[in-house]
Amino acid sequence: MKKFLFLIFLSLTLVSYSQTYTQPTLGIAGEYIGACMTATCTGTFTDDGGGGGGNYSNAINGIYRTFCPNAPGQCMRVCFNMINFHVSNCIPGNVPCDVLYVLDGPTQNSPIITVLDYTANGTTPCFTATSASGCLSFRFFSSTANNAAGWSATISCVSCTANNIVDNNDCISSTAICSNASFSGASIGPGTSSEGCAGCNTSEHFTNWYKFCAQTTGVLQFLIDPTVNTQDYDFALYGPNVTCGTLGTPIRCSYAAGGGNTGLRAASVDNSENVAGDGWVAPLNVTAGQCYYLMISQWSAGGAGFTIDFTGSTTSLNCLVLPVELINFSAVPEIKGVLTSWTTASETGNDHFTVERSYDGRDYISIGTLVGAGNSSSTLNYSFEDKEAMPGLIYYRLRQTDWNGSSTTSSPVIVRYQPGRGTMYFVPNPGHDRTDLIYNAPASSKTSIKIYDMQGIQRFSGSVVCENGINTIPLSLDKLEAGIFTVVLINDQEVLESRLEKQ
Repeated sequence: MKKFLFLIFLSLTLVSYSQTYTQPTLGIAGEYIGACMTATCTGTFTDDGGGGGGNYSNAINGIYRTFCPNAPGQCMRVCFNMINFHVSNCIPGNVPCDVLYVLDGPTQNSPIITVLDYTANGTTPCFTATSASGCLSFRFFSSTANNAAGWSATISCVSCTANNIVDNNDCISSTAICSNASFSGASIGPGTSSEGCAGCNTSEHFTNWYKFCAQTTGVLQFLIDPTVNTQDYDFALYGPNVTCGTLGTPIRCSYAAGGGNTGLRAASVDNSENVAGDGWVAPLNVTAGQCYYLMISQWSAGGAGFTIDFTGSTTSLNCLVLPVELINFSAVPEIKGVLTSWTTASETGNDHFTVERSYDGRDYISIGTLVGAGNSSSTLNYSFEDKEAMPGLIYYRLRQTDWNGSSTTSSPVIVRYQPGRGTMYFVPNPGHDRTDLIYNAPASSKTSIKIYDMQGIQRFSGSVVCENGINTIPLSLDKLEAGIFTVVLINDQEVLESRLEKQ
């Protein structure tokens, strides 16, 4: 069941300090999760007794906590330094055994890696996440009569391919909603930042973040419709005019248990609800110019996705993140750098654009400036090549500055750069009935192309002969339903992976 009802480096002392995280004993907000998702790649993890400092508590009923990497391209690794569970003659995994479930993912229903009980006493095993989220969760049961010294473990991260897909799982990489048209989404995990743990919302699980602004004053309503109606989706709405670093408490939120539709509708009067709610909260009166963040969270792995519909809203939504009318902003890795491109539909008083780069999604530096058109009502295309990009995941954003000196920035785009190797991307993406896979091959070779859905099921397999340089490979999407897919390209030179959405 989902729910129930009732690195810090101290420069002054030159000493490394490691945070200690303890296993919770009680669930929060009527759930089995006992603490917000922790995004970290360092620390110590112990039972509530302190990992040998004292015994763990009795009668802990399957409460769990989750650790996720704080950077893309990483997976959690936890190595136990000490294990000491009470010796009891019972079946491991059944209460009243004292057992710790190690789970491959960010929820209590994630796949079980192992179940540790008294038979593991004295051992020092290590466990590494392999799920797409890169997260590990730990769920503990203890008996009502006996206890022991528990455990202590070291938290770290390792480079991996499982957590390489960067999507809108964090607020900082929110997807812009540009109109009242319905759209679909899906998620691989909670991202690399611990957010959305205030008010009725308790933690992130499999999240999608969106940003939108009210173009006209009116009433906001929406419906979140799971593709599989039994799957459980929750949401939290933040604003108006907050930032990812200052989200605060949601102004609308539903964390109701069970599956089915959820959202904002006219018949509801409550602003937020916990697990005991019915899935619906009150509409929101919005004013033109106000902007909001929306987090949609799916409870368990393998979600088939959702569609969000704004029927009933009397406000018009837009995504004008710059004073100019920005149609798109993208970054594409090349063999010797990253090419950033953007298009404007109109410009008013636009002095210049600045391309900014970051390797952690937080600290940005300016890497290039292009003169704006000033005033324009025509479609204009711009590009800037980053020839000094370092290998790895890179965040790019666009800053636009007016003649009067005021400036605004776009939402970031994220790419993985591997110098000297091939690159691939899709045009268009999202696609409808077809798309072109653009592959910059480092050498001629026979190349396999495989498409997987969000459950990891292969939906397409084929092969082509690619020549050295740019190859355009048409892909038919007719037999795929709307949703998010992973495309894997394999040849004797490399293995590449990218995200494709069908609308």
